[in-house]
Amino acid sequence: MNQRTKSIIAYLVATMMSVIFSANICKAGQAAPYTKDAYVKIEQAHKDCKLPSSNGSATPLEKQKASIKSFREIFAFAGYDFDATIRKIAYDLKNNPESIPRDSENVATMVLVLMSYMKSQCEYEHLDCLDLFDSQTSESIKWLWGNTGFKP
Repeated sequence: MNQRTKSIIAYLVATMMSVIFSANICKAGQAAPYTKDAYVKIEQAHKDCKLPSSNGSATPLEKQKASIKSFREIFAFAGYDFDATIRKIAYDLKNNPESIPRDSENVATMVLVLMSYMKSQCEYEHLDCLDLFDSQTSESIKWLWGNTGFKP
């Protein structure tokens, strides 16, 4: 294979990957629904996403930022918005708790467990992790931490 052919192939692969990734990002403004399909997509995205390994010399705050960024990237790769999903769960628990499935394999349970883990890490490291979210999402997280059984 000559250099020109290699360049063309590399360009086509990069273009295809860009189109696939941007198609997922374009859908990423929506909260994940409480369906088995959404749960499976997020689980698969977690397996498929190539996330950077943690930096051993990073500060606790940098590690927390990296974790939240990873959650956002995984949800975006699956076609959903992590922060919008948090807000939706808090809203539904406040206003329509029957809409949230009670089985263990659903997006709401997954996010509540992540939020509980994040809270325990932030408390252990004495960090204000709510500053890492916009005000609406931060308020939703505070409500979840104070009103659900998912507490450290």
